Amino acid sequence: MGVKFEQVQILTELEQLIDITLQCVDIRKYYLTNGIQVEDDNLIGLRLIGLTTFPKILTNLETLKNLYLDMNQINSLPEDIGILTSLELLTLTGNKLKSLPESFGNLKSLKKLYLSKNAFSLIPKCIKNLDSLEILFLDNNQLTSIPEWIDNLKKIQHINFNDNPLKTIPQRIGKLQKLEEMLEPVRPKIYAEYAITSF
Repeated sequence: MGVKFEQVQILTELEQLIDITLQCVDIRKYYLTNGIQVEDDNLIGLRLIGLTTFPKILTNLETLKNLYLDMNQINSLPEDIGILTSLELLTLTGNKLKSLPESFGNLKSLKKLYLSKNAFSLIPKCIKNLDSLEILFLDNNQLTSIPEWIDNLKKIQHINFNDNPLKTIPQRIGKLQKLEEMLEPVRPKIYAEYAITSF
């Protein structure tokens, strides 16, 4: 498999836990394929489908940079997820999440976060601590507002709030100097209170 022995042990246990076979594939191209990415004998990427819970054993894979958990039935994440400080991409689109653990804010290397098609009614406060975040997708949730701390995300370039029942968008979002694109529901009520001061 070309990965370190301790990682092979974890993968073997994971395969038994969720009854799948993991192969080394380009998981960026095969959207619905369970598989792994390997670089320099380290496991750096993993895609899993068919989950009903987040396998806690994943938090032992500290070299993970890319974790794809799209279209599962996950309704919560463990507090230990904050251990995965090498994560740069995390996609949880199409699950049943309503909140994130506080330790999620420890993922300081995270650049791309996809939380589309979940059940969030509020943007989790821990996201404001993600200093490296460049892409944030929260479309198709139940968001009614965007918090004032949104301007903490200094490196954010792309935000997607489409298909949420948003009532207002704070003016402070205009302080995001690197923001290139923001997708949000087009409603006159929103735009009446929404003013981008600068890009």
